[in-house]
Amino acid sequence: MSTTYNRNVDLLKGVAILLVVIGHSFYFSFVEHESAIAFIALASIHMPLFFVISGYLSGCKNPSTANLTWIPKYIKSKAQKLLLPLLIIPILYALCMNANVEAARTFYLESVVPSTMHAGYWFTLALFQTFLFFLLFKVLLHLTIKLPFFSRKGENLFLELFWMIAIILLVRLFIAPSLLTSHERIYKMISFSKVDELLPYFFIGYLLSKKEKYVFLLKSPILVAIAACLFFLFFYDKVAYNRWRYDYVITISGLIILYNIVTRLHFRDGKKTISPLFIYLGKNSLPIYLIHYFLLPELPMVKDFLDQIGNPNRIFLVETTLATLNALFVIGASLFVTKAIRLNKYLAFFLLGDNLPRRERSKGNSQEEA
Repeated sequence: MSTTYNRNVDLLKGVAILLVVIGHSFYFSFVEHESAIAFIALASIHMPLFFVISGYLSGCKNPSTANLTWIPKYIKSKAQKLLLPLLIIPILYALCMNANVEAARTFYLESVVPSTMHAGYWFTLALFQTFLFFLLFKVLLHLTIKLPFFSRKGENLFLELFWMIAIILLVRLFIAPSLLTSHERIYKMISFSKVDELLPYFFIGYLLSKKEKYVFLLKSPILVAIAACLFFLFFYDKVAYNRWRYDYVITISGLIILYNIVTRLHFRDGKKTISPLFIYLGKNSLPIYLIHYFLLPELPMVKDFLDQIGNPNRIFLVETTLATLNALFVIGASLFVTKAIRLNKYLAFFLLGDNLPRRERSKGNSQEEA
């Protein structure tokens, strides 16, 4: 993957985490002000964007299908990064959000653990399960690529498409309904509804990684124009009539528009832009996600102020500006806390999933054994 693509990925991750915190400003800071137009728009885009990026990066790294020896190391790496922080961070969050230990215990056991949202910490759990389905995809490719019909050299895009669609349908038509009806508690505890919803976006990202021309196609003026028309048409239908039938159309068209806006934030002809800031946020997107819930201030007076303005469709600029300012403050504080945590390698390992530094080789093998 080229340097430009590396920058674009970090840039998109930086924009995505900003949109996430802005969205959470509406819900947490403005006390469930989720009826805002901006909140509905952001909720349609920001988390799918993270899954598209994850799929894209998985395709670029492209683990081998010739052998599967990389799988244990792959699972260990993803578990450390995505699951290890969930053993501690939600408990700390429950303690910080409640007046005493007993209230925190009740909140954790009754509101965090059994719920789909896990007080906001569903993302890494759902993403880890998505990576497991990606492993299944790779194993199936490994088993079928050796068949005579597919043994010719070159890419087997048809075979990859077949298994992607098969896995998405397996999850949508069999695993998710079975869990929901027979094991609803487990279904919620593992946030499987989010896996079911977002897995297709992961595979869309994977497909985009296969050829550069697929990504360049996203910049086609005709495609962007069609995406803009579809987004505003179906988003209006969703907001005005509370119809949610076209969420995938809204999300995909919104992602195309966002991609074209974001990729124009790069350096051009030596001119400074704000892209370095978003690239930095992108490199720290996971720590920001893990920490920012602790730092979101509760500002019910903002919701009261917005509710007094009148027509909610006419306060878009006001509420979006207030949410953005709040998000920038929270992100800045989250980066500060992240740096403080990383002063200790063990805290960084358990709270952020960072790698422990390798042990330094004993100097000269214990000084050549004296």
